[in-house]
Amino acid sequence: MTGRIVSETLFVQEMVGRIVCETLFVQEMMGRIRVCKTLFVHEMTVSIGVCETLFVQEMVGHISVCDTLFSQEMVGHIGVCETLFVQEMVGRSVSETLFVQEMVGRIVCETLFVQEMMRRIRVCKTLFVHEMTVSIGVCETLFVQEMVGHISVCYTLFSQEMVGHIGVCETLFVQEMVGRIVSETLYVQKMVGRIVCETLFVQEMMGRIRVCETLFVHEMTEMVGRIVSETLFVQEMVGCIVCETLFVQEMMGRIVCETLFVQEMMGRIRVCETLFVHEMTEMMVHLDVCETLFVQEMVGRIIREALFVQEMVGRIVCETLFVQNMVGRIVSEALFVQEMVGCIVCETLFVQEMMGRIVCETLFVQELMGRIRVCETLFVHEMTEMMVHLDLCETLFVQEMVGRIIRKALFVQEMVGRIDVTAHIGVCETLFVQEMVGHIGVCETLFVQKMVGHIGVCETLFVQKMVGHIGVCETLFLQEFVGNTVLETLFVQEMTGHIVCEALFVQEMVGQIRVRETLFVQEMTGRIVCETLFVHEMVGHIRVLPTLFVQEMMGCFVCEALFV
Repeated sequence: MTGRIVSETLFVQEMVGRIVCETLFVQEMMGRIRVCKTLFVHEMTVSIGVCETLFVQEMVGHISVCDTLFSQEMVGHIGVCETLFVQEMVGRSVSETLFVQEMVGRIVCETLFVQEMMRRIRVCKTLFVHEMTVSIGVCETLFVQEMVGHISVCYTLFSQEMVGHIGVCETLFVQEMVGRIVSETLYVQKMVGRIVCETLFVQEMMGRIRVCETLFVHEMTEMVGRIVSETLFVQEMVGCIVCETLFVQEMMGRIVCETLFVQEMMGRIRVCETLFVHEMTEMMVHLDVCETLFVQEMVGRIIREALFVQEMVGRIVCETLFVQNMVGRIVSEALFVQEMVGCIVCETLFVQEMMGRIVCETLFVQELMGRIRVCETLFVHEMTEMMVHLDLCETLFVQEMVGRIIRKALFVQEMVGRIDVTAHIGVCETLFVQEMVGHIGVCETLFVQKMVGHIGVCETLFVQKMVGHIGVCETLFLQEFVGNTVLETLFVQEMTGHIVCEALFVQEMVGQIRVRETLFVQEMTGRIVCETLFVHEMVGHIRVLPTLFVQEMMGCFVCEALFV
């Protein structure tokens, strides 16, 4: 059941990610449609300026003359394919009432919306084409400026041209089509303004639209109905999932919680892969033709655009919730994560893993999410096994991070010997030597307050960041921190054994530390062993500022990023 929930979680996140992708895609496509409407109108405006006949045929013809095709595209794919689609999407629904009401009801009630859309398009056709043609013919400059970039400046004309028709049908059209563009300024500025105002993006968009105008216009006109129906469907399908709490609870909650509904929903979604994936792959197949436009827009922006990446990745990752849940707050804990996960393979690989696999959804979900979540089995198993092995494998990590200070002969000689020989500690010599050697019991108050107290005081940082379970394993930690001088053999065996032998987890979790063991040991030990200044700094801080020394000592572990 847990695996199912995990897989369901993966699937839901995959589905939600996909839905988010589709949401973003729909928003992209809607924004793209709007922007393309802008650009397309601009293109078609220029085309109208050049060949108004073609424009009228394109803009008007595809809406009125090609009304049949558009209606078939708008409604036909949903209406004609309603049998297959509804049967596929809804037919197997157990909880068909709510789901059908959500899934089908909205698809069924799309008649009104489609009629509103078509009526709106037809009704707005006159005004829009009139506005388009007249405004283009009469005040092409203003209109082009309005449509191309002066949306915020010429907000009135733009709203009348671009949104006014939506504003006429503001209730249905704005809410459904624009996603309740209440704060239209922000939305236009975000969705359109940025796209219009960003030269590169506009150039990319316009370039791709110009390059792919034939295919895109063909795909647009052929896909408009599909995209509009997908807009309707995805907004209904996704918007309900993304935007509507009840439907999210119905979609996601049932997927997560209800076995039958999950099976039905997952089965339905997987079964509807025939249709949806067919549509998507059919649309993706067109990406073979217009891959430049769609893939680069769909994927490229995911990779290239910070906002969209943040939308796409950040929100999926959520870096607070997701990362904390994904990586156990390893990712969000930058320093410890970098050391713990080795910057998650140089952070480039991680970002590529995080982004690329999100982009490559299959690889990402299966590899990253699946790996992290599926390896939640391994990772949590390895972590808990490592943390549980803190009985044995605290040798691995605690003793790795802390025990080296004690077990390393050179280090002990450096840390203890120099303290004993040079007596830099002075007054603290007895305390520190006894504490470092293991006689915490002698002056447990000061040293424990210094060495362990910082662990206790900094238990949030040190405990959570260093081992996370030192607070829990404080006894083991103290015993390991103090007594593993005796258990050096076991420690070395555990350290080298686990690091060398554990191929997967060690390579993932510790291998990177071992790969960087040279640097790490040099940083952890070498500086203490070899670097006089550092030893003096380390020892001197112990001698002069035990607090700073402890902070240095602990900081070397807690602030591994700075240290390494």
